[in-house]
Amino acid sequence: MRLSLSGHPGQRLAEEIDAPTEVFICAWMDYNREGISEEEKSQAARAPIQMNNLQLYLAVGVPVLFNFGIVLAFFLLLNGNINSRLDAMEHRFDDKFAAINRRFDDMRDLWRAELHRVEEVLDARLKHLEER
Repeated sequence: MRLSLSGHPGQRLAEEIDAPTEVFICAWMDYNREGISEEEKSQAARAPIQMNNLQLYLAVGVPVLFNFGIVLAFFLLLNGNINSRLDAMEHRFDDKFAAINRRFDDMRDLWRAELHRVEEVLDARLKHLEER
């Protein structure tokens, strides 16, 4: 949301010296105090606002570090959520494979019992044929 700067006394002066209105109005407000002559105001308005290295590093570095912290916290929370879901899925797979292993064991036992019964039937028939 931008503030409307039309009608501000500093806007006219900013247009005269071809300066960005927002920057100029801030400078104009700093120097629009009692006890400062018009010449000093004019010189202050025409002087570019400069920033030293520490201010630049803070202006750039603080938002970057803040964003990094927010992204890091988001990924840590997301990672914990993903790990819990993966653990739950692993337990479900373990349960399903355990059930499948039980079914294979049951089928193996069933086949052994059936083969044992077939073997007994075949032995009985062979004995019957040998006796004849």
